Amino acid sequence: QSAGSWPAEESASELPAARVPRRGVVSVSEDRLEWLLSEQGGWFPLAASQLVRTYPSPTRWWSTNPDPLAAWRAGVQMVALNMQTNDLPVQLHDALFRESGGY
Repeated sequence: QSAGSWPAEESASELPAARVPRRGVVSVSEDRLEWLLSEQGGWFPLAASQLVRTYPSPTRWWSTNPDPLAAWRAGVQMVALNMQTNDLPVQLHDALFRESGGY
């Protein structure tokens, strides 16, 4: 594995600074993020200096979505959602970002 690559499901919470990528995106599953937030008191410090993305757990068989507000409150910049399901998380996404052009 090259120094610039980052495994999608590797924990970033206790990595030495040398292992945290300097550019790119850190991807964290919703299950891992939930665990990290419980350990960090609801805040994900890596998000202050790194672009962080979270994605739904692969065990969500029916394409349901996690609550994106928990990730956004923790500082996560990108929350991947299953857009084919028009549930409350997708409706929150639409309400917050549609009128702004996605910003």
